[in-house]
Amino acid sequence: MWDAKQIKRLSTGERVTFGKGFIAKCNKDNSVSLIFQARQAGTRQTSKVRTYSLAKVDKLDKRLDSLVDNAMQTALQYKSMLRNGKDPQAVTQKEQEAKEAEALTFKEACELYDMDTLRHDNNVQNTVTKRNSIFKNTVNDWIEDGKTISSIDTKAIYNRWSEISSGQDGRKRTAQLFYVWTRAVFNFLIDTSQYHNKNPCDALRKRIKTKANASKNNFLIPSETSNLIRHLKSYTSLKNQELSFAGKIVKQSTMYRIQQFNIIHFLLITGLRLSEAFKIERKNIHLNGTE
Repeated sequence: MWDAKQIKRLSTGERVTFGKGFIAKCNKDNSVSLIFQARQAGTRQTSKVRTYSLAKVDKLDKRLDSLVDNAMQTALQYKSMLRNGKDPQAVTQKEQEAKEAEALTFKEACELYDMDTLRHDNNVQNTVTKRNSIFKNTVNDWIEDGKTISSIDTKAIYNRWSEISSGQDGRKRTAQLFYVWTRAVFNFLIDTSQYHNKNPCDALRKRIKTKANASKNNFLIPSETSNLIRHLKSYTSLKNQELSFAGKIVKQSTMYRIQQFNIIHFLLITGLRLSEAFKIERKNIHLNGTE
């Protein structure tokens, strides 16, 4: 172990070993580096001796004894981790990342996500603008108050989603977008090792329905089909007149447009897919009844 009295007597460039991996080296600026060397648990062939510079002290510093004691405590912690097969630097780095993640705010996370999106995707400025607008309208208090990512859990997200989605139907889509983009921000942080827990939004995937996870059986109900057929019949019966279709004024005068209405009508009453309709051969069409 290091000896403060012996460290004070070191001359420039001198290096002294205290045994058991404790080394002191006097630098050109007359400071002294406290070095610890040890081997991580494992075989000598796979585990090389690791060197750690734990402190740099001034020989004339009145706090020298205290500084050496602090370095000694760190060395003993490193020694314990190495015996357990852990790399102290990796452990320290992970602890530092955890502290940074604890301090990361929701606003900072959104800014990092926006920069990453703009850097890797094209033509997404409108999406970024819309996302920021949604967050401003739904969780502006999280942004303004500097709410940390670590304090946002599943309960906080669900409560905010419930608050947004209750009431007017138009707000339900806003609530969905809040959930989708909040989940995307957390996924980004996880992928970039800036958040080390599970995504708090994942537990809500079954409860919160979005366009992405909604039912894919989006078929027309009978009344909707009947209504469409009625309109199509009325449109195809008109000649050389202006009419409104899909919100636009069109002329019902060309055979091409009549054919378009007829094919839609045909698909509706038969239930065929468009690809199936294209495969129908004339010999299989029986206008006077079944074959």
